[in-house]
Amino acid sequence: DAMLLTAGKLDVRPPTGSPVGAYGEGYAVGANTKQIDQVSPHRSVYLPVVRNLPLESLTLFDMTPGSIVTGQRPQTTVPAQSLYLLNSPYVLKAAEFAAIATQATRSQPDNAGSTPGNTP
Repeated sequence: DAMLLTAGKLDVRPPTGSPVGAYGEGYAVGANTKQIDQVSPHRSVYLPVVRNLPLESLTLFDMTPGSIVTGQRPQTTVPAQSLYLLNSPYVLKAAEFAAIATQATRSQPDNAGSTPGNTP
């Protein structure tokens, strides 16, 4: 969510439908996890969770499996997390959008409250 917000791409509205809904009631045996783990501009609370098919992107960052109940999730720092952040096309695209937004903001003159000869 923080990466999408920084990139200016976060959609706070709930998505329409669910990629899991196509499998109907019961078990999602044989579900295509790539389709379920698709990039979405919506908040992570709206991502579908299938009990036996955890999303790889969230599992890396200590998402609690859907098959257990827990009051607190563990906090770990492992090499796979940093490698995901360095190599994920999703993260790289979000960083690109954030850089473009930052450049656009910096290139706009800020005339509010400035006086001639008064530079920041």
